[in-house]
Amino acid sequence: SSNITSSETWAAADNPHIVTTSIHVYNSATLTIEPGCLVKFDAATALYIGYYSAATLIAEGTSSKPITFTSHATTPAPGDWEGIVFFNSTDDASTVMKYCTVEYGGYTSYDSNINCNQASPTIQHCIIRNSDGHGIYTTGSGALPLISCSTITNNVNGVYAYNNSNPTLTDCRI
Repeated sequence: SSNITSSETWAAADNPHIVTTSIHVYNSATLTIEPGCLVKFDAATALYIGYYSAATLIAEGTSSKPITFTSHATTPAPGDWEGIVFFNSTDDASTVMKYCTVEYGGYTSYDSNINCNQASPTIQHCIIRNSDGHGIYTTGSGALPLISCSTITNNVNGVYAYNNSNPTLTDCRI
């Protein structure tokens, strides 16, 4: 695992992808994750999008080949890893998660599987479950994510909107 400063693609043929240290995506890089990818995170690690400068995450699975972001622990538990954190330099118009499962995040202060800090990714047809805190946490007036057709279960809170954030939820089960 290392920071991503130029665009790259993670292929399903290389499964599983093991994240051993937190990864920052920045410098106008795009991280594309192919349908069917399995991404496992070691304890206390995270995927950070757009913290230092512009970045994009394209994680577009399909109904038959979803993408999974999960714990690398032998017996996964809520809070094993930090989660996916989108910051204000995320390219909102291009950042999308479709047919993804995100589970067992919520470690430390991010306290969620997906955290939108002044960021507005599109989240569609996803399963967000088993967080130590929030399934999805949004904060700041720039956090206007579109969350649709998703199932958000077994978290302390399904979607937690804070500090003038305003997520749009459509056809979700929480």
